[in-house]
Amino acid sequence: MLSFREANANDMEAVVALFRASIAAISNEFYSEAEKTEWSKTSVNKKRWIEAIEKQYFLLAFRKDKLIGFISLENKTYIDFIYVHPKFLKQGIAQALYLKIEQKAMALKSKKLSSHVS
Repeated sequence: MLSFREANANDMEAVVALFRASIAAISNEFYSEAEKTEWSKTSVNKKRWIEAIEKQYFLLAFRKDKLIGFISLENKTYIDFIYVHPKFLKQGIAQALYLKIEQKAMALKSKKLSSHVS
């Protein structure tokens, strides 16, 4: 069973670890090792992570107290992050996170959501 809660600054290390694990698990068919290394380096910007957690609607997904995914909504309409731990892929976690963000956006009277994804 999934549970959700909003993130706080104390969650940053766990969020960053999941971010790195997600990137590392991506097939080299899609991104080279060099590309994944560069992407993963963005995780060292602690200020960026704290700012995102504190200023965005930043939602965490848990299974049995283990962080397994996260998503964030910036400025009511932009999905900035959505990541799921590699061990929990293809289990509906991303969809559940998206639906929670969609509900939040609707409550905020947003008319559309957008994101830049790859």
